[in-house]
Amino acid sequence: MTQTYNSSFVSSLQSRSNSSFGLNQFPQYSQSRKNPVHPKYDDYYFQILLFESKNDPPKLMYGTKQTLVSYYKLGNSAFPTSGVEIDQDFVKDQDMPADSMSYEYGSMTHWLLQTRKISQMIAYTWLDLENLETNKENKKNAVSREQVEYTRKILNHPRMDTTPGFINEIKKIEYRDQEYIIDDLVEKLPGIKLYFDRQENSSSLLIKPGHVNYGCLPLALLLCGQAFYKDENDQYKQIWEPIADANQLIVELGLDVSWDTFYGVITDRSSGGETIQYPYKTVTIPYPPRPSEFSLKQEQIKEWATAEDYPSKKEKYPFYPEEDDPDWKEHRTQFVNPPNPYLPLSCI
Repeated sequence: MTQTYNSSFVSSLQSRSNSSFGLNQFPQYSQSRKNPVHPKYDDYYFQILLFESKNDPPKLMYGTKQTLVSYYKLGNSAFPTSGVEIDQDFVKDQDMPADSMSYEYGSMTHWLLQTRKISQMIAYTWLDLENLETNKENKKNAVSREQVEYTRKILNHPRMDTTPGFINEIKKIEYRDQEYIIDDLVEKLPGIKLYFDRQENSSSLLIKPGHVNYGCLPLALLLCGQAFYKDENDQYKQIWEPIADANQLIVELGLDVSWDTFYGVITDRSSGGETIQYPYKTVTIPYPPRPSEFSLKQEQIKEWATAEDYPSKKEKYPFYPEEDDPDWKEHRTQFVNPPNPYLPLSCI
């Protein structure tokens, strides 16, 4: 089945935003959410994308979380992340236990917030760079010029070449042949268990060659917060706030990019009666050329890109309603669709 992610489809999802996804409709998320900065992840193996300059190919580095964080001074909470965080006061139901599906990834609210964040990220990359300076003055979570430039680069070249390498406790090892790096790591680290098909005893969160997302690995790492750039102070900064999480992109959602549409497309990867493939679905994210000023003005792009999630006197497009509004009690989200049809709409 293929579903175009247009404004009417999103509106239908909003009308049941206090629901959970059902099997064969959308990916099933785990009902018990694990703390992404739990100490157990320190010894897990990860991939991170590192841009050391705007002109050189990024590095794709492998290693345990503890080693990567220490070597590149990333901070213990850098990864893994849970992606977007929904306001649990908004989705909770007094008649349901706190760890129920409506609290966690399974809620429609989580899916809708991811949709909004993808659209806003794309809108940010359509802003003229001079507009970003004024954003810094007015928004506490302002996005920098460098963040926008690196995000643009990844969206334009999601299959860009990378230079792979491995960090162990002693030194950094550079690889020339990217295709065989994980096979090589398995030989060097006989105890490593790759995270495939929901293995409970895994010791890594790696996207392997042959996985549908390996072809768009820079994009996958950008969306789950594992892509970094080196700033003017030689410090590594996260390129974009996480929207997805590594589990989701390994087991549940494959990624692709289209440059000739304004709407995302969700496609089932398994037909009826077939063995379920991982990931379950493929999401094609739209990234068309920016329309002319005649169709879409910079001010319109800026209003959507910089819109805050919570309502205020100055905010035109909040995601959440006021807490004393009946919509809050009914779990009705506000603005998920962008206010202009030329602003791309997608999901993750």
